[in-house]
Amino acid sequence: MTFTETPESPVSKDGDEESKNAKPKGENCGSTPVVSGFTKKLFIGVAVFIFLLAGLTYAGLQWYSRRAANNSAAPSSAQDNARENRIEYTRNAFIPNLLNLSITKGLGCIVNIVNKSDKPLAIAISPNHKKTDPSPLYISLDPGKNELFDPRFTGISQLTYYDQSNPVLHFLVTFDKSCQ
Repeated sequence: MTFTETPESPVSKDGDEESKNAKPKGENCGSTPVVSGFTKKLFIGVAVFIFLLAGLTYAGLQWYSRRAANNSAAPSSAQDNARENRIEYTRNAFIPNLLNLSITKGLGCIVNIVNKSDKPLAIAISPNHKKTDPSPLYISLDPGKNELFDPRFTGISQLTYYDQSNPVLHFLVTFDKSCQ
């Protein structure tokens, strides 16, 4: 039996059944698969996609960690705000003795008062008419303590506060339109 090989199909001169099932050279005759051109391109495309995805993920994580580090390195704005609207009381004075409040500045319309003296502090709203009849107590602070308070009243543009035990010591709070 002789075979005539043509690229289309191997057929014997006799045309028997064996020759009809025979495969041309180069086709998968054994157990090793042959990869087509399309499969190679698909494999390369998937590999490139995975490589790009990994690279972009890495770059994104680096950017995010730098951003987080920059945000944590910045000073705490809450501490800055509390410092900006702070009144400190010493045995001899309120420092500063004038505080201008605006919704866009510091704690907004909130005052942070700190008792830095060695005695309790009792604050009242001025005016102090008589030593025997002081204004109602507004805030009471132990030594070393602080208090946040909102001093606003509708339509009031400024208020003076004083130390009930020493009415000569006082501070003035003025309100921007945003805090009235």
